[in-house]
Amino acid sequence: MQLTKEKLSYLLFLYKQREMDYTVTRLAQEVGVSKSTFSRVLNTFYQEGLTTEKGKGILSCQGCRMAREYLKDINKLSDWLKYTANFDDEEAYQEALSLVLTLSSKARAKLVNNTSKERLFELIDNVKEISGDMLSANLDDGQYLFAFTVYKADKMEISMANDGFFHPGILDIKMGHGGLVLKSKEVERESMMGKMVLKGKLSSLKYQVGEDYLECRMIKDDYIIPISKLRFHYSKEERILQTSVKIKVKPTVGKIHMPESIAIMNVIIKYFIDETSKNAVFIKKKDIF
Repeated sequence: MQLTKEKLSYLLFLYKQREMDYTVTRLAQEVGVSKSTFSRVLNTFYQEGLTTEKGKGILSCQGCRMAREYLKDINKLSDWLKYTANFDDEEAYQEALSLVLTLSSKARAKLVNNTSKERLFELIDNVKEISGDMLSANLDDGQYLFAFTVYKADKMEISMANDGFFHPGILDIKMGHGGLVLKSKEVERESMMGKMVLKGKLSSLKYQVGEDYLECRMIKDDYIIPISKLRFHYSKEERILQTSVKIKVKPTVGKIHMPESIAIMNVIIKYFIDETSKNAVFIKKKDIF
């Protein structure tokens, strides 16, 4: 289907109204066109698999997915146009609507990604800290490397728990949500008498939110700490973002479950200047490995 600006507007309208049980007549009235005109559009959408029934304004999974992807790009481009060109809301939206249809998929993705980075770097250049939610919302989906060190809670000494993870960690960004991914590993230590080698591994990891400690979500050997409640401090001179989180670790040595201990995990996320474009770029996992 050749997606025109008019058809895309109809598709996005249906997506935004998907929770409303409107008749075709009411939908046409909301858009401001005749019922016959709107019905023709719905029939076209049905033929393309974008609606579930002929003559009905209920989007299929394919239709919802297409609308969601376009709307995400339109909103980002619209915000960028308002920020850089001082467009009002309606002007920015209409221009963004035209842009997503004019550009190829590859060019559109590249432009959207670059506008997101520009906004993020301009934002953090003028502030001393940024929320985890803001960081997640402005970074492209992907996996970003971060350095971390686990310290004892009562004194500035590196905790044994620091060796219980592979380094570096990974900041995983997906659909506007972010998590610190820590992969656990087995640790070997000599016994106090030096007569045997003890093997241990992390069996539980919790992170502090307010006064409470919450259990980390776990996927295989990966522990995931959501960054939504974290605050990242920014050093413009060093070009790094830093945060810390109090954690509770519980190791298992052989068949023995050790008691929980409290530690502090310091996190550092670096980014560098791409000299070819003069843009700041966070270090991605795929750029290293």
